[in-house]
Amino acid sequence: KLYDALALDDDRQRDPDIPLTPIEWVKVHNLPDYVHFDHRAHVHAGVDWLVVGNAMHLFLGAYLVRPAADRLGHAAAVLDAYGLSGELQPETCVAISDRLRAWQEENYPGAEFVTEVPLLGTVDTAAGPRTLMGYADLVLETSQGFVLVDHKCYPAADDVHSREIAMGYASQLLGYATLIEMATGREVVATLIHFPFAGKLVEVEVERTAVRSLV
Repeated sequence: KLYDALALDDDRQRDPDIPLTPIEWVKVHNLPDYVHFDHRAHVHAGVDWLVVGNAMHLFLGAYLVRPAADRLGHAAAVLDAYGLSGELQPETCVAISDRLRAWQEENYPGAEFVTEVPLLGTVDTAAGPRTLMGYADLVLETSQGFVLVDHKCYPAADDVHSREIAMGYASQLLGYATLIEMATGREVVATLIHFPFAGKLVEVEVERTAVRSLV
């Protein structure tokens, strides 16, 4: 069930007697070079997952940097703006953000958050120079370097399916990591795909030598 991992009851309300399940961190290694960035709507049980993803990006982008005093009110306003009030509950958004924050505090305590970072640059690839443009959903700045996290909203999936989906975004993560390193001169030490509704973070190890910065 979609909301089981979020400790919600049958009415999709947060149940304080049910503990939140820690986000599972699954590592994926040696990803292939092929990739496609498919951002079309993923429809499941009548829910437009593209719209869900846009709403979650907006909520997490604002909440993680500057939490509203009324978190449920903020979440409700976001869901209403995207026409999702009847599909998702504000408690869902708050629970997802709390889980992500708890993962960050456990793995990267004290890291600084930056969200929706605009990226633009030209890199040299095997196919020649390419201009890359996009937005990094979440960048954590640590003493060791940057941690890049990209949110992908899909229905809850098992580990195998989550790995398969994450593999499809390897080149996107590589491109974003390269642009961050070009702009800052600091290393991106980890790249991850965050599945909010599956409660998973999949670490994707990308090959930096596949893209070289232009001099």
